Amino acid sequence: MENAQIADVFDEIADLIELRGGNEFRVRSYRSAARTARDLSARLADLVEQEEDLSKLPHIGQSTADKIREIVETGSCRRLEELREEIPSGVAKLMAVPQLGPRKAMEIHEELEVVDLEGLREACEDHRIRELDGMGPRTEENILKGIEVLQVASGRFLQGSRSTSWRRGVSISTRISSPRWTGWSRASTTTRA
Repeated sequence: MENAQIADVFDEIADLIELRGGNEFRVRSYRSAARTARDLSARLADLVEQEEDLSKLPHIGQSTADKIREIVETGSCRRLEELREEIPSGVAKLMAVPQLGPRKAMEIHEELEVVDLEGLREACEDHRIRELDGMGPRTEENILKGIEVLQVASGRFLQGSRSTSWRRGVSISTRISSPRWTGWSRASTTTRA
């Protein structure tokens, strides 16, 4: 288990606590622990194996140190699993989109009943996001860009888009709002509209 993976667990715990409207101190504490894990030059897994006192690290208390040991030894964290069970699965999917934080994801899920990326894209294109308090055209635009980034990162593109190989160093052009959109294709294929 690498430090970045442990940090990702703490970031997700912080997101889910924030989503539930939990204690801001805990949210900041988990985010600080995630930063420490990411910035640490030594591998946390090695420190656990050497039975080092992790609570001596900056922003790592005894409870967080115990969670690090649990993550390294089991590959998971009970606290994260408990929080995941409390949050609707659709919200977690929405939170994966860059530009969409926990609070906005929950509001979109509750107010517009959006449960997946396709529904989120449709809500943006139909301009329903801008009807929510504190969200406007720029928010919709940023969410659409975030969906595109997520799709590129996962190797999925909208059909009807023009894509080229990353191996050749050529950028990918994806038109999310294309009226010729017909579905998903793998990144390894090139489709023409």
